[in-house]
Amino acid sequence: MPGALDEHAVAPEMLDVSLHERRLAERMRDPEYRQAYERAAREIAQTDAVVRALDLLRAELGLSKAELARRVNRNASSVRRLFTADQARPELPLIVALADALGAEVRIVPRAEEAMHGGMETGQVSGSWNSRWVLHRCGLWRKP
Repeated sequence: MPGALDEHAVAPEMLDVSLHERRLAERMRDPEYRQAYERAAREIAQTDAVVRALDLLRAELGLSKAELARRVNRNASSVRRLFTADQARPELPLIVALADALGAEVRIVPRAEEAMHGGMETGQVSGSWNSRWVLHRCGLWRKP
């Protein structure tokens, strides 16, 4: 029967995630693990934000995913998947091509908190400093 739960499936509200939460809390006490975990979380969040911004701009312009795919010479299903996947990991050239096709640019902007606290010194590249991709969609940043 469509939509019925498999007899071995567990309803989401019945899942006990306390073991996972305890293990994660234990691992997060290790500074190296915490730093890697937080870095990965930032990367995922930033990538998702860029993909959502591109999809929003696409919708605002009234373009279908298939039309956008044609504009960047990609398979329509791959572009559709990019905008619907839970965790997309697109390559930078694809992001740049999509932004260009939408009349936008991808910019790297230092996080304000890092800049205010002296996170980067002149000529120094720190492993803890991460830039984020920001898709500027205002009139100043949009390509003519």
